[in-house]
Amino acid sequence: MCVDVRKQPLDDSYIPYLSAGLNQGNVDLIEYLVEVQEAGAGEIIVTDIERDGTMSGLNLPLIEELRRHVSVPLLFSGGTADISDYGRAAALGADGVVAGAMLVYYGIHKAVLINYPTSEEIDDVFESYCLCA
Repeated sequence: MCVDVRKQPLDDSYIPYLSAGLNQGNVDLIEYLVEVQEAGAGEIIVTDIERDGTMSGLNLPLIEELRRHVSVPLLFSGGTADISDYGRAAALGADGVVAGAMLVYYGIHKAVLINYPTSEEIDDVFESYCLCA
């Protein structure tokens, strides 16, 4: 199950958005995700639509908050800046990270260059966050 989320400017709460972020849901995000989990969702992909494509870093406080309330696997998307975001997210309880722009755009001019981390870089990140032996 996938859900787009956006932070509300007046009270800093998060709510789900529907139709690719065009329509605001009328429910608190945590209540919604707990309901989805109880309905049988096997995993939930959460996209912070304000960060999506910005490469400004994942929304770490959101990851930490949702992990406290949801027990099914959680994957996060929106703003992945570099490979170290994977480790930070995993350390806060994320079960996965979705990356798009980080793998396509490169350098100060954001030239298109498909770019994947090496297996050594991935191992280094997870070892630095004490997530594997």
